[in-house]
Amino acid sequence: MNAPTVIRVPVPGARSVVALLAHRGGSRGERPAEAGYAHLLEHLTSRRGNDRLSGRELAREAERLGADLGAETTFETVAFHVHARADAAERATRLLLTAMQPGPVTADALRAERAVVLQELGGYRDTRAFEAERLAGAHAYGEHPLGRPVLGRPDALRAATPERVDAFRRRTWLPAPRVLVLAGAAEVLDTIDTDGFDDPPAGGGAGRPTGAWEPGALPAPRGATGTGRLPGLPAEARTIHRLDGRLDLRTRCAVALLADLLGAGPDPVLARRLGLPAGVVRARAACHADVAVLQSAYLGARVQERLLDEVDEALREIAADGPPPRVLARVRGALAGRTTLSLDAPAAVAQLAARQALLWGEPPDRDAVIAGLESVTEDDIARVAGAMRSAGRFLLHAVPTTTTPPAAVPTPSTTTRAAPRRPAPTASRGPQSPVGATRT
Repeated sequence: MNAPTVIRVPVPGARSVVALLAHRGGSRGERPAEAGYAHLLEHLTSRRGNDRLSGRELAREAERLGADLGAETTFETVAFHVHARADAAERATRLLLTAMQPGPVTADALRAERAVVLQELGGYRDTRAFEAERLAGAHAYGEHPLGRPVLGRPDALRAATPERVDAFRRRTWLPAPRVLVLAGAAEVLDTIDTDGFDDPPAGGGAGRPTGAWEPGALPAPRGATGTGRLPGLPAEARTIHRLDGRLDLRTRCAVALLADLLGAGPDPVLARRLGLPAGVVRARAACHADVAVLQSAYLGARVQERLLDEVDEALREIAADGPPPRVLARVRGALAGRTTLSLDAPAAVAQLAARQALLWGEPPDRDAVIAGLESVTEDDIARVAGAMRSAGRFLLHAVPTTTTPPAAVPTPSTTTRAAPRRPAPTASRGPQSPVGATRT
């Protein structure tokens, strides 16, 4: 038995509750021949139903309750959730438990969900932003799962069999650490029955774990410059800087502030250095369990050759002298404000609590995130800038071409709902925030 840690997080003023069952075991646990299995298995778990309720009946029951039933796969985690008004929270949580108990994966079920996943993957294949991320990830991480798209590769998905999917489930899902987060209206949180969640997510039947869950070591940074090609689309330059090691809250907050100093607001450092308008050069950061990644990107051909040098020089100056105090104060206020507003929502609070527990072993505390942003010093940001500058850097210099694009296109996370799918309104939900919440 692999019982989840139950976490209850009251959200003052909330009139709804989110129940979120999450475990380690996202795409990071995949082997090359399993690329896409975590997302595929998420589909097979959350959409199929069981001998009590079919997938369509699950969707209808969620609709009757006015609830949002869905799932998400990222590099690091797989999460299943239901979001309902407070007076329906108990029934909605029972519905989530029912959805998590499908029978064994059959050849017919695999064929049906694989078609959905391949269609989803195909919808992204011509998207410039995702193709650029695929190239950048492959250059930064090589064959490591962090260098592959969460959606996987068509060849691996087509070769999947029920036996191979079940072997992946028993190796990565069953032994993985798990949490059940209940976040929202305080008056009902303690009344929600969590019995029945002690069994691991079935994902396709019973069986025993095969070994202990391991995320896999990261490849060493490579100080190299790579050239990629974007098919028939505008040229783009991207730089990638890595910071490996355990990421405490203070470090994650410093990484987030550094990214915003470089590429956010009305007067970002990179745009000023390159003589470009604000917003033309972007910078963003993402924190996984044991590595922080800082990416900068410029769409166009004007300053591609200078981008890496200017990013490096900006990091060198910040490492030596610290960030300008007045600029840091403005960026800190903006980021703290955005984070506070996002964490007023029970769904964001539940996601944050799950990531804090599973990735970094921290207690759920949204106030600690805001306090962390406020407590980061100029020296903290200088330390992170210096470490990222020396740890490894990569330049993706993408050139327009008419070459047919590779089929696999990455997404930091993908969302599955029990209801019939609709095309995503945008190509990306954005990276996982360094402070733990999901940016949308």
